[in-house]
Amino acid sequence: MNIDFGNIILLAPVLYLIAGAIIVLLVGLWAERRPGVGVDHYLPTQYLAPALVIPAFLALAGLACLGLGDNKIFLVSGMPTLVIDRFSALYGAVMLAALFFVMVLSLNYFGENQRHKAEYYSLMMLASCGAVLMCMATELITLYLATELLGLLCYALTAFDKSNRRSAEGGLKYFLYGACASAVMLYGMSLVFGAAGGTTFYDALAKAYAAGDGFGGAGFVGIFLILAGFLFKLAAVPMHFWAPDAYEGAPAPVTSFLSVVSKAAGLGAVTRFLMWVIYPANSAHTPWYWILVVCCVLSMFYGNLTALWQTSLKRMLAYSSIAQVGYMMIGIFADMHAGSGMWGIRGLTLYVAAYAVMNTGAFAVVTALAKGVGSDKIEDFKGMIKRCPVCAVTLTVFLLSLAGIPPTAGFFAKFMVFGAAVKAGAAWEMATLAVLGVINSVISVYYYFNVIRVMFTGADEKKAVEISRGMVVTVTVLAAAAVLFIVFASPILSVAGDAAMGFIN
Repeated sequence: MNIDFGNIILLAPVLYLIAGAIIVLLVGLWAERRPGVGVDHYLPTQYLAPALVIPAFLALAGLACLGLGDNKIFLVSGMPTLVIDRFSALYGAVMLAALFFVMVLSLNYFGENQRHKAEYYSLMMLASCGAVLMCMATELITLYLATELLGLLCYALTAFDKSNRRSAEGGLKYFLYGACASAVMLYGMSLVFGAAGGTTFYDALAKAYAAGDGFGGAGFVGIFLILAGFLFKLAAVPMHFWAPDAYEGAPAPVTSFLSVVSKAAGLGAVTRFLMWVIYPANSAHTPWYWILVVCCVLSMFYGNLTALWQTSLKRMLAYSSIAQVGYMMIGIFADMHAGSGMWGIRGLTLYVAAYAVMNTGAFAVVTALAKGVGSDKIEDFKGMIKRCPVCAVTLTVFLLSLAGIPPTAGFFAKFMVFGAAVKAGAAWEMATLAVLGVINSVISVYYYFNVIRVMFTGADEKKAVEISRGMVVTVTVLAAAAVLFIVFASPILSVAGDAAMGFIN
């Protein structure tokens, strides 16, 4: 074992999160045994946990802005197991920002007297560690362990509401599908390990892939199975079956966590895998590439067309997230072609940041309304503009952003991703994907605007919906960020551009 202690300090944000999770657990245990005494009396767990996330976020944001190169951590002699660069730091910062807001939403959802609150926040912090490590991993076993850390804790979070039968059902289905996907992914890694001559490191895999015509038949199957595991994490067709039930059954803040943090981790991990292992061989049109393109198209159409018929807002947003990941995948494909200038990864990163804002905001409002109304059915939100104007206006902003209506965050994100596809040059399928993306964005307008229509019409006699001041501040800040996203777009694109160029330098 040869650990590079000179660079391992760059793992401080992850190590800090692990320590924070342990502290939250210990404080929760202390509070149960001696209520009203100690840290929990002055800084309750539900406030302590979000506070502990802020330094880790600032550290990763700082690393993303410092112009890091290949800062490799050698946990095994001779090859990097983890790489801390601008790409992983930027994705980590976005995920921790989303984690902070999810924790804030949890306070409103569960209330001050939430049971097992220490365990809940600790699970989220540890799951986020797995998400960040997924984006840093440059070795298959490390990637698998990080994926499992995120996945196992997400199963528990999905079924956290033990009094809700749908939560238990969603958690069980998520676990069963996840166990199968995990086995498939691990088997694929074993095939790649053998086909590449006994290595699991991305650098060595890239050389073996380029020299051995894509590893041969066994290697092709191995890559396909690994990508199937990634598709499960992204909830992309055909590995999406768990998402609707898990999203609908899980507590609303957990659904937000699954749709943003877990998805961002999957996108970051699959992008690094493709760019480090596959892209150097310039093999854009191999069979697995076309399989992924088909999955991208199916995700867009299936997600949007199925969302048209949903009556539950949480379930509608679940199918919407399937379509959204289809849009994001276009950015990855764009950079598999010469002439893209790595604008695909820039657009993808911008999309991930925008999606974190608008989807977290949407679930924040759903959290507040579901608690006030006692239901997440779209029809139960009639007349919400009079019953809770803040919720109606902010949810409208988030839905417009998800639909890609200018000048919201979703518009700029889609513009960058679709523009990168067109910029890919002579690749006809990329221009086709851009057109299909625009068509699907138009389809999505119908079900997003249907929710807006319901909120701005309906009976006046229904009672008002009260939400906390903290929730008002949270959704207002997120809505403002969605509208003023262009202010953040330039620095994000600048950092993402440097990160993307690091893949080919």
